[in-house]
Amino acid sequence: MKAPLLHLVLIINVVLLAVNVMWMIQQGATPEQDQPHHQVLLNNNNTEHIHYDNNTTSIQIQEISPIQNNHTMERVQESQEQQVLDNQFDEQCLFHMLILTVPRLEIEGSRYHYLKSTLNGLYSQLGNTIFMPCVTVFNPNPIWRSELEEAIPEQVRGWKRFRILENQYRSDIFQSPSMSQKKKNQSNNFFDMMKTFLNVSTLERNVVFMEDDFVMCEDVSSHFIHVLNKASDPELFSGVRFSFGLNGVLVQRRDLPQMIYMCEEYAFKDFPIDNLLEEFLNKKTKMGKDYFKNREFFTYRYQLMEHIGKISSVGNDRDQEMMDLTFPHCYETQIYSQIMNQYKLYCAHSLFSPCDRPKKLQFSHDVFEFPLKPPTLKITLSELNKVESVLCEEGEDCDTCCKKRAKTCDVSFFPYINHCREIQKHSKERCNCKIDDEFFSSIAPSMDTNKDCYVGYRPSRFSCSNKKSKSNHRRLCPCKS
Repeated sequence: MKAPLLHLVLIINVVLLAVNVMWMIQQGATPEQDQPHHQVLLNNNNTEHIHYDNNTTSIQIQEISPIQNNHTMERVQESQEQQVLDNQFDEQCLFHMLILTVPRLEIEGSRYHYLKSTLNGLYSQLGNTIFMPCVTVFNPNPIWRSELEEAIPEQVRGWKRFRILENQYRSDIFQSPSMSQKKKNQSNNFFDMMKTFLNVSTLERNVVFMEDDFVMCEDVSSHFIHVLNKASDPELFSGVRFSFGLNGVLVQRRDLPQMIYMCEEYAFKDFPIDNLLEEFLNKKTKMGKDYFKNREFFTYRYQLMEHIGKISSVGNDRDQEMMDLTFPHCYETQIYSQIMNQYKLYCAHSLFSPCDRPKKLQFSHDVFEFPLKPPTLKITLSELNKVESVLCEEGEDCDTCCKKRAKTCDVSFFPYINHCREIQKHSKERCNCKIDDEFFSSIAPSMDTNKDCYVGYRPSRFSCSNKKSKSNHRRLCPCKS
């Protein structure tokens, strides 16, 4: 009896199922009405996309190329693997150095000649130190990739904390008619670099913006300790500058989204991105004041990188004289600039500006309590003993002055006499110390008829044969026997 009963139950279920399907067809519904697009993986070699048309009773089957499906899966896997690699890259770093580069006119067989020198300098000065920087070169356009890879020095290419980062965007937000096309390109590329870096680097590390034509100064590590020390408290600083222009500016990764937003809001202005960032980080705009609040932008006292790019990325072509005038040399005080935040000279005890003002303000120019550079033997004590500081006649240059004493002026000794206390030795009355603001060629150190003493702030501008001497000034000259 049990077998016929089971058969009867099975027949009833089949009939009910058939009736239910016929009813849905009459109503214009489908068994998968809530899932009109349904993908079924049939086997490893084929995928079919089954589409149910709600307006008909037909089922349409579209074949999807197995190659297309495999590529999709591969892209997902590659993206996941890349994220793991990016995280591993970040974990090796104490901070990031982010370099924007573009090809320029060919020099010595390469359009990335300056970048080679920049990378070699970073590797030799910071590569094997406790600072552990990660260096990222940003490539704005993929068509330059092969040429860029060939230009990377071999020692840098094998450096585990080095990578080339490809542009994930092609922004065009900077379009001011007053800017040259190259300046627009630079601003848009820099904007893309910040966005791309933010995508691939997820760990909070400080970031140093760099240009591709600056070289780290020799023996820089003793100074770099101070820079990183200043940047150790995230609630203290908006940025720390230790070089010139859009180079050597240390910021926090957490501030990049706001910098990106600022650029989007102010891209309509007639300013390139370096000016916008300078105003923002220094709280010269309302957005900067509201965002950074009590955080300060600090400028390190000395220039820690040497500019080498005579042909700039925005098309400027400078001769050596203009290079010397425009860019401070290694370890010169950063107190002159057309656009950037300057070092303020009102306290002799500080490596950074702004600093806590001492109770008694004192003139400081380039004097500092600690040694500027590690001890060297470039000038021996016996040589120093041969040099005499001489206060010359009004309007007289140092070559003429020293020759009258059967001696010669040696420009390398100017830093040793470039102090107000040295000028004061030659005056019965106390002189008022000031900075020599002569832009083209310094006559410092000197004293004028009003008993004002002038000292220079850029050793590279010292001159023995300066013919532009002011008639009311008496120069202090290093005369060597």
